[in-house]
Amino acid sequence: DEEKEKVTMPSIALGTMNMGKRVAGNLVASALRAGVRAVDTAPTYMNENEVGEGMKKGSSTEPFVIVKVPKRATTADEARCEILSSLDRLGLSKANLIILHWPCDFIDSKTLGSVWHELEAMVSEGLATAVGVSNFSVGALRALLPLCRTSYPAVNQVERHPLLPQWDLVDYCHTHGIILQAHTALGQGKDELLKHPTIVSTAQEYRLSVPDMLLRWNLSHGVAVVTKCSSYERQKAAGEQKHRLPASVMEKLDSIGYDSKPYRFVNVPFMYRPGAPYSWGNTFQK
Repeated sequence: DEEKEKVTMPSIALGTMNMGKRVAGNLVASALRAGVRAVDTAPTYMNENEVGEGMKKGSSTEPFVIVKVPKRATTADEARCEILSSLDRLGLSKANLIILHWPCDFIDSKTLGSVWHELEAMVSEGLATAVGVSNFSVGALRALLPLCRTSYPAVNQVERHPLLPQWDLVDYCHTHGIILQAHTALGQGKDELLKHPTIVSTAQEYRLSVPDMLLRWNLSHGVAVVTKCSSYERQKAAGEQKHRLPASVMEKLDSIGYDSKPYRFVNVPFMYRPGAPYSWGNTFQK
């Protein structure tokens, strides 16, 4: 029987995507000093060595670390190799959570099962505490769950904000005991989200900063977040982020998703393939 790992993951993780090598170490160290307790990493971010240095400098206790299997690794051996290389670059002997970064290549190559069984083996060997996925739709999760033998996905990390609320995933993950974790929760800092009229007026009305309100929106839905805090104040706020938003604020922010077409900031052509269980739609539109 597969285990549903009871993974205890901090509700806010520091994102390290687009964090340049020269600044990554200091940003990670100062976020940990400010109280952020988890760090999200990936080999494709090209900064694991620097992130590892920052983790050593920033905290005497090891943070919760998320390590990813990139989409280029489509076999069990390649997946293991990627994880061992990432751990080496980060200066770690184990990861708290290993996740598959994208579902498409594993599903198209028909290797999802064998790669997942390799991750399960790494959990039993003590190289990771839990395993999870990223950017998995409900269809992709349905393809994965019957393949699980000893470990169930503990986490699904997906883009989520009021312009892309992903209610189907919220419900599906809740029903199956999978923690949903939001990446791109601040819409990459773009105006479409941060200057959205309803978001701005609601933040002003309740005297909240827009980023603070958007992070709390996910947390109030029981969704963890990965966020790249660039200033010390934002890091401090992320470390102390415990307050739920009032129901009236949640209603206003929830209504945005009901009234508008879903909007993706991380929109990639390889996730559009008609008929594939992971597909985001029939045709990719910029």
